[in-house]
Amino acid sequence: MARRLLLLLLLAVLVAGPASADDYRKKREIDAKISVLHAKIANARAREGVITQEISIVTTKIRALEDDVASAQARVDAVERQLALHQERLDRVTERLGLERKKLALVAEVARAVW
Repeated sequence: MARRLLLLLLLAVLVAGPASADDYRKKREIDAKISVLHAKIANARAREGVITQEISIVTTKIRALEDDVASAQARVDAVERQLALHQERLDRVTERLGLERKKLALVAEVARAVW
């Protein structure tokens, strides 16, 4: 009986031995894959940090440009208001000039009639 038990134990060790080596190989493969994945995650996080900084820089530039555009638009609005005022003055002066020409034409006609 002890002999049988010893044979069974030996058989179990022989059978378990290759499985154990196979399990160790699989564990090493999985560990290697995990290590590669950790490296990829670290790389992705580093790229994320760089991209986040770039986004921050670009956002700051965009805000500065938006401020520039708002300032330029305010200047354009002011110039357009001035232009509208000058156009109104020009229209009034043009109208007066037309009236003065008519008066001058009437005066010239009266002067011709009198002479």
